[in-house]
Amino acid sequence: MDSIREIKRILILLSIFVLGLIATCSAYKEPIYVNADEFSIGGISIGSSKEYVQQIYGEPTMTSTRQSKAWGRVVVWTYGTTFQIEFSMNGNGVYTAHYIKTMGNNGLKTPSGFTVGTPLWKVDDKYGNALTYSIHKDRYQIADSWEKGMWFTTDSKGTITSIEVFLVP
Repeated sequence: MDSIREIKRILILLSIFVLGLIATCSAYKEPIYVNADEFSIGGISIGSSKEYVQQIYGEPTMTSTRQSKAWGRVVVWTYGTTFQIEFSMNGNGVYTAHYIKTMGNNGLKTPSGFTVGTPLWKVDDKYGNALTYSIHKDRYQIADSWEKGMWFTTDSKGTITSIEVFLVP
């Protein structure tokens, strides 16, 4: 009789364990990635060369350089007060864009047509569950993988105030 109770107890504990395991496994969601073609602003994408940017936008309003632990020597080009591109040297010795930011309603847009001034709900309609909120950065983000990302910063009304495209070092 005691052995039957022991077997029942073991079966109940095993059932609880299996149900817990099933619940844990079913709660996992595969990350949703966005197509890499979405990660550009105003026709400039990650990997665009300085020469390419200059062909499209001409000479920058302001140029500066800085040192970065992740990127080494970084060249920063600013156009007006609302568009900035950071370049670092790639493996072939060519300076290419690794960070692009627009922070004004200057007509520059992403391939999906998002600009500063666009309501965030339109971004949510396009990307759905791929759009997540980052408490750490206080902005919304999407990614194509662990390499590229895009941040949308908004005001209190949910209107986009800046868009940043970046390559993770």
